[in-house]
Amino acid sequence: MPRTSIIILSLVLLLACAENDGGHHCAAGAAGVTGAFLQGSLVTPVGADLMVRGSVSAPGDTTVYGVRVAGVDAASAGSDFSTWTATVPIGVLVKLADSAANVSVEATATTNCSAVPIVLDTLALVVDPTPVLQVSSLVVTTVFPGQLSYLPSTRSASALVQITANPQAAGATVALSTNLGTVAPSSVVLAGDRVGNATASAMFSSTQAGVAQIVATAKQAAGVAPLTKVAGPPTLVPDGAGLVPGTTLPVTVFDEGTFESCQATPAAGLHVKSGSQDLMAQPGGADQTHDGVVDLVVTVDTGLSATATTVISCRDAFGQTTTGTFTVSP
Repeated sequence: MPRTSIIILSLVLLLACAENDGGHHCAAGAAGVTGAFLQGSLVTPVGADLMVRGSVSAPGDTTVYGVRVAGVDAASAGSDFSTWTATVPIGVLVKLADSAANVSVEATATTNCSAVPIVLDTLALVVDPTPVLQVSSLVVTTVFPGQLSYLPSTRSASALVQITANPQAAGATVALSTNLGTVAPSSVVLAGDRVGNATASAMFSSTQAGVAQIVATAKQAAGVAPLTKVAGPPTLVPDGAGLVPGTTLPVTVFDEGTFESCQATPAAGLHVKSGSQDLMAQPGGADQTHDGVVDLVVTVDTGLSATATTVISCRDAFGQTTTGTFTVSP
């Protein structure tokens, strides 16, 4: 190789070394350089550019050439990056996140103490994978079958759960939960054209009677449906009895749902009525005392000399049925 080439190559290598180590090496080496994020609590999931600050501590013979956060250059806010700030774009965070939207943000320093960047600190975050979607409102309503206001616990029936959100929420995932029964599916994606409201729907059902609270959440927004009632069959009080001739027995029908009718099987010497309605002749039943329950009366003829039995069956609008057996033993 010509001598001129050797001199030029040596000069290039010398300049490169000088640029990388500032002309000297620190005595403590990489172990002497430490740092940390100076960050308070963060609202997660992170859905916008992340602004962070931090510090570097190093011996006096150390030159800090720069600090990077998640590959983004930080700006020195103190002498030789003793304090620094950085803004990491949300797009960078989304790319770094794993399938569960978790990301570890690493701050590194380039110094004359190491040939490779020194890790100063890491920050664990949860990232919003769809930061461009903005959910500002969620309205949840339930629609019951047959224009009723409840669901039966012992019959197959479901209520439609409707979710309505602002137009900019189209494409966002909504998580659904309930304290009673099941909402299926448990998550839905809001659909829309970003002009009209974004919407989605699911189905609710329950085999347990009670009051369900259906909750929808998406990003930082939440919506709660009006309390959803699930009712069992009507209840007879008493739900059966042994009688003697001459007995008059009031029977009350309680129904958390929508009462439809009661009917009694015919039996000689026994009578079941609701007001003037003969329930052995046809279905019926009404609130005779205006207290919100259905009133029945079972009477037994005074001269009845043979055993007789009647079965009272009451049902609601969904066909949920309860029965009570009333027997006369002279």
